[in-house]
Amino acid sequence: MRRACLVLLLTFLVASAALAGDAPLDGWQRDSDYNKLFNSKTLQVVRGTVISLDRDLRPLPGMGAGFGVLIETTEKEKLALHIGPAWFTQNYRDDWKVQPGDQVEVRGSRIQMGDKEALMVVWGRKGDHVMTVRNHEGAPVWDIKLEGF
Repeated sequence: MRRACLVLLLTFLVASAALAGDAPLDGWQRDSDYNKLFNSKTLQVVRGTVISLDRDLRPLPGMGAGFGVLIETTEKEKLALHIGPAWFTQNYRDDWKVQPGDQVEVRGSRIQMGDKEALMVVWGRKGDHVMTVRNHEGAPVWDIKLEGF
């Protein structure tokens, strides 16, 4: 029952964004060139302090706006976190409010973007709030494939 409700909610969110005129996937979908960078062999957990937020993250040319966070890890590394398309993460804004100075923990796939590294986030945690955006194989929750429908 819970899974069915989640599927209906996610389907509603995707449909709502499409009807609102947004191009909801714009390079963020499961089979995109960007998503193909995800590598389950590079999954890791990092902790750090939020430095800044980017609500217009476009990892590759032609991609729609996404949400990213720059953190300074506990090892003093500056690391870009790629969370997901802006239209999708906007729905989590009230549940997982992050601001500069916040302490966060994230799990994701470390990827190379040109001469910079980034983390394609699977889940993020701030305090008691957890936001899951991908499964551990990299499939984004905003681009679910409904089997049997």
